Parts: sequence; structure tokens; C-alpha cells
Amino acid sequence: MICQFENLVSSKERAILIRTCKPPPHPAITYRHSVNIEALPIFDRLGFECSQRATAAFGLPIKTELPAVMLSRMGPGDYLVRHADNCRQDVSGNWVPNHTPHRDFSAAYYLSDDFEGGELYFPQHNVTVKKQSGLLTIFPSTQHFVHEVKPITKGVFYALLVFMEKVNKDVPTLPYHLD
Repeated sequence: MICQFENLVSSKERAILIRTCKPPPHPAITYRHSVNIEALPIFDRLGFECSQRATAAFGLPIKTELPAVMLSRMGPGDYLVRHADNCRQDVSGNWVPNHTPHRDFSAAYYLSDDFEGGELYFPQHNVTVKKQSGLLTIFPSTQHFVHEVKPITKGVFYALLVFMEKVNKDVPTLPYHLD
């Protein structure tokens, strides 16, 4: 299941978060510990709200670890290859844990509109998410939700990324890979 919610971030908050992203040549990811004091409460509110929305949507208690909230900036030519957020394929094609196996759900708040390209694509489900400012997209981090970000062709795209964990790791994430 891929969940979407609209208009969760005000235009003022989006502007503050975008200003927080350092321009090139700085890294394209800005972590919570390096944001300005004006952006910190927005990070925290959106991380908490995201876990509440995910809990309601998936019927599981879900938590956000605040260090797992980050800003992303992508410019022309930038893209993300097909991947899952908590596992990777080994040389035999088997799915194995990656460097972030604790992630159970992934989310992105889209912060900007003045760009072209950058669609979020889930090939297994033939779903394309056209990014629009204020939209929140939440999905399981597993190999059942492999995704990619198509190349940005014009402008700069900004998003607040949130990675969440189930409170009870013994509860399976399934059947969400079937939706």
C-alpha cells in the first residue's frame, strides 16, 4: 500500500526548510543535527505527524527516530536508481539486509513545485507519484516496494525524508506488499 496525504506542510514551513538546504557544492542531504534553529521544530513536528499517519494507515504502532528525518535536494540530472530502503540484492539476486535494515516504512514530504521530472516510480506496482508541493507519500521500506526517482530535468526538487520503525518488531509488515 502506498499512502498519500495532501497539504500537510504550509508554504511558510516549506520555505523555511528549503532555505535550510545548503546550495551546491554542499552535500545534497541535510541531517537534523545540522539544521538551523528555525527549521528544527518543523523537522520534529513533521516526523511525529508522519509516524501518526503511518500508524493510522497501516494499523501498526510506528515510531520515527528523529535522526532519520532529513532534507534532500536534487537538481538537473540527479536521480535515484531502483532500490529498497531496508534491503538490497546480492550478486545472486537474493534480497539481504542493507546498511539500514531497521527501516520499516519510508516517507517523503514534497516541498517544491518549480522543477520538472523527478517522479517517484514503483515498478512492481506500476505506480508513478508525480511530486507536488505539500504531498506526503508513505510506503513500506521492503523489497516489495522497490522504487526509483526519475531524473530531474529542470529546476531543483526538495523533500523532507522520514524513515520509520514498527514499535513491535515481531509484528510482520505483511500483507502490505500485496496492495
